[in-house]
Amino acid sequence: LGETVLPVLAKQALQRGDNCLQLWSAGCAGGEEPYSLALLWHRRVYPLWPGVGLQILATDSDPRNLERAAAACYSPASLKDLPAEWREMAFRRRNREYCLLPAYRSAVVFGCQDLRSRMPARRFDLILCRNLVFTYCSTAFQQQLLAELHLGLCPRGALVIISSEAL
Repeated sequence: LGETVLPVLAKQALQRGDNCLQLWSAGCAGGEEPYSLALLWHRRVYPLWPGVGLQILATDSDPRNLERAAAACYSPASLKDLPAEWREMAFRRRNREYCLLPAYRSAVVFGCQDLRSRMPARRFDLILCRNLVFTYCSTAFQQQLLAELHLGLCPRGALVIISSEAL
């Protein structure tokens, strides 16, 4: 994402006259995914594309997940795959957890939303729908949602699923 996808999307946004990428993390759970995107953007992509901003919509159907995500505090085990330099730069230790600094949280907006009932009413450059619909839902619903996700993507946008999922 950081080496290819986000830079290409940033270039495309500028070419169409947009100065902000729109990303959606569907089924964001505790916020690890959208915050990882924000960190990746700040550390790898923004220095190459400083004229492009970032907005991330992070949705989940469980209000408890969204409360945990909004707090942005994680156990050391949750951050084990994060480069140590990023952890030191972007988090502050509070008791037994690491809490993400506000500068890295500002691009992320959380919303309670169930994909089975409705989709966000806007288009996105990147949609992350990992370990959710294409893992746990019926084939008929997967096909319906895939069509809706396609409509929700900007032209030449990207959909990210996990490698074990099939469309």
